Amino acid sequence: MKRKFEHEEQDGQGRFVYVKKEEKQGEIKYKVSGEKNELTILSTEVSDAARGQGLGSDLVEKLIDYAADEGYAIESECSFASKVIDSSERMKKEVEKSGS
Repeated sequence: MKRKFEHEEQDGQGRFVYVKKEEKQGEIKYKVSGEKNELTILSTEVSDAARGQGLGSDLVEKLIDYAADEGYAIESECSFASKVIDSSERMKKEVEKSGS
């Protein structure tokens, strides 16, 4: 089953959130630098109830796809996101292609 994420962005800050049964299960936060056309992943959080189900990896993948579609260079300050990216050839290629 493909998860649906809510997306919010305002004043150069944004996040993708996964909500199930009206309860936030996880989110990934980022910031955008318009000067460099760069998106930086800040943090990834998953609730205790949702851990071990691949939600964190899905959040990272969603953000990488969004950044690639929007033409952003991609950076990560989040150690979890960096590990997920490094473990996926497809995501690594997207980050490399983005010019980061």
